[in-house]
Amino acid sequence: YPCYRFVGMDEYIMGNVYDEPSMEDLEKSEAWEKLMEFKSFVDEDCADCKFIKFCRGGCPYNGIVATQSPRAVDPQCEAYMMIFGEVSRRANEDFKKNAMAAFGGAPRVRKEGEPFSIMDLMTKM
Repeated sequence: YPCYRFVGMDEYIMGNVYDEPSMEDLEKSEAWEKLMEFKSFVDEDCADCKFIKFCRGGCPYNGIVATQSPRAVDPQCEAYMMIFGEVSRRANEDFKKNAMAAFGGAPRVRKEGEPFSIMDLMTKM
């Protein structure tokens, strides 16, 4: 199984550990194909999401069981986006406070048409 949560779902059996399957053997399984279908769906469906690198569609099991299809993301997607957004906001806020103290004051304001500085880029998500 790709994960303990799939135990009991025969279509997600990838092999037997006692047979010591190779990576090639695992890649030939029906379960592998379904997980690749999930990955492809996430690549398409979540392409514009700014949190895709953190989430990757969430838990495949949650999405697959909720919809009975590998072409679905975790049903908690909206909650994950809210959490990642809040963590990002707080991290940026904390970074800005610490950066201001480290560099002796308030951050400079970029003038229109002026190129972005490294600090501008580092504090923007």
